[in-house]
Amino acid sequence: MEPSITSESKFTVGTRSSDLAKVQTFEVIDMIIKAASEKGIELTRENFPIFEIKNSIGDQDQKTKLFNMGGTGVFCKQLEQQIIDKNCNIGVHSMKDLPTTPVDGLVVVAIPDLKARDDVVILKSSNKEYKTLDNLPEGSKVGTSSLRRICTLKKKHPHLEILDIRGNLNTRFRKLEEEEYDAIILAKAGVVRLGWEDKIDQVLTKSEYEYPPAQGSLAVQCREDDPATIELLKLIDNPFSRRIVEAERQYLKTLEGGCTLPISVNAHVYAKDDETKAEIINFEDHKVENCNLILTGSVFDRNDFSNCLTHSVDGDLGEWIELGTKLANDLRDKGAKDFVLQAEEFKKEE
Repeated sequence: MEPSITSESKFTVGTRSSDLAKVQTFEVIDMIIKAASEKGIELTRENFPIFEIKNSIGDQDQKTKLFNMGGTGVFCKQLEQQIIDKNCNIGVHSMKDLPTTPVDGLVVVAIPDLKARDDVVILKSSNKEYKTLDNLPEGSKVGTSSLRRICTLKKKHPHLEILDIRGNLNTRFRKLEEEEYDAIILAKAGVVRLGWEDKIDQVLTKSEYEYPPAQGSLAVQCREDDPATIELLKLIDNPFSRRIVEAERQYLKTLEGGCTLPISVNAHVYAKDDETKAEIINFEDHKVENCNLILTGSVFDRNDFSNCLTHSVDGDLGEWIELGTKLANDLRDKGAKDFVLQAEEFKKEE
């Protein structure tokens, strides 16, 4: 680490005002403190003043569906501008909120350890007896703001009525109990981060339901002309997380899939010497160069949710960008390019 970083150094960290955003921010700060200590630099939370962004664009508009708002980027733009303006050194984002095209002058230095990538079902208190989506009565109302989840649910659970729901996690839990929803679907990582595991009724496993590119990952961002902060953030970058997430985002970028194109992905890492290709859950005992990646992607026809194209690629984890590109191009060749054109027409209509 650069000798200029001392116990007196200050790194202002920007965050949105939601409970989840703040939990994620302090999670990152604590990771940095631990990693720096292992390098002989003693830091505390006092070294990381908080710069809170209140009422981001995505937080203010609670009525417009996310996929009609421009989706990707609506939760990040204001925080990124504060970093550019030097009001803060570090920004912590949910990686799936960041556009695949980077902002000039900014760099994502760290993608820390991945958290759970599955979705979960939370049932209304009066519906707990049903336990799963399959058991809910015909016409039950399920809330989600994700176009990808809407498509998946309509395909796998056609007996349910899918409704839009907006707001942070606290707001969605309140709406579940007070409004017409019988259940809501959320990302497991966020629910777990807020300590609400006991509210989970069903886990929609990533292998069966897939997930949006980069779900369960954080992006820690700073200015590219800030060498001290870059050096500090490198301490918490996970090489497995970076390759997996960047492969998923390359798939998204190459496919030209924004929030108006329902797409999903599933990453499966296995050891090259394992003939069974069993998924590695804990990366600590493995090296990137000894692993392969199976990347599976699905693209939905937004005019017919039952029409879905799925494809997988399998190769060296060290060629993660190439795998993401190949997955997207293979799906385009199978017909996904027509789905992309539909999404583009939808954006024009909006």
